[in-house]
Amino acid sequence: MRWSVIVSAIALLSLGSVRSEAAVLYTTGFENPPFTLGAINGQAGWSVFSASGQTSLPVIENAFVNSGTQAVGIPGAVGGQTGPFLQPNFVAPVLDMSIDMYLFSSSNETGWQFGTTGAGGNGFAGGIDIGSASSVHGGGTTIYAITGNYTTVIGTFTRNTWHHVDLILDYATQTYAVELDGATLASGIAFCGNNFGNCNGAAVTSLGWALFDSFGGTGGNDLGVFDNFSIATVPEPATITLLGAGLLGLGLLRRRRHPALQRA
Repeated sequence: MRWSVIVSAIALLSLGSVRSEAAVLYTTGFENPPFTLGAINGQAGWSVFSASGQTSLPVIENAFVNSGTQAVGIPGAVGGQTGPFLQPNFVAPVLDMSIDMYLFSSSNETGWQFGTTGAGGNGFAGGIDIGSASSVHGGGTTIYAITGNYTTVIGTFTRNTWHHVDLILDYATQTYAVELDGATLASGIAFCGNNFGNCNGAAVTSLGWALFDSFGGTGGNDLGVFDNFSIATVPEPATITLLGAGLLGLGLLRRRRHPALQRA
């Protein structure tokens, strides 16, 4: 009987170990191959979003990178909101979308955004806007969560240095967390749900589009650079519970085999 308990506990531990490993679904450093210097639009599945129809910029560049030899540069002076986006259309309970970001300071800065929508670009899930203390569109260092009426401040983004940003997207609870350089800025933030006006909380069921862009249109003369983009699954909480149950089973079995430990 004891051996059957041991085997069952080991099976639980093994299952927990396998399921708890994160799986990378997509990752790129924008290196050559397949990316070549020049407009990112049309390269390796990436497109460019812009209200003004801009497609020649942003660009794959090699003047400023975080690792490797290439990154993506977005001029703040580009007319209208613009930036590269990918359409992975991933469906999973919890996803981690991350990127390395560098925003230059300047005499006339613009606002920036890193976020994700549902399929077809419809409905924001999670994301951040980096802008002034009074406007997400204006230049500055205030980090706003894309939720509610776009006024939730969760931190500060220092310009002129590289930062790593993670959006932990929980599609089961329709909430997300934001991490900056490994530290959690906020968690349990409600998905926005819609793209325009105040968020309405409509359900977003997949990571349809991944985007990072400049609000532009304000005459900004700054520059944003992005590198090392990835999307990965995150272990489900149930996995941790399962793993703990296996450990508990082994612990109870050991206590039964060593009664003296119960009296210590």
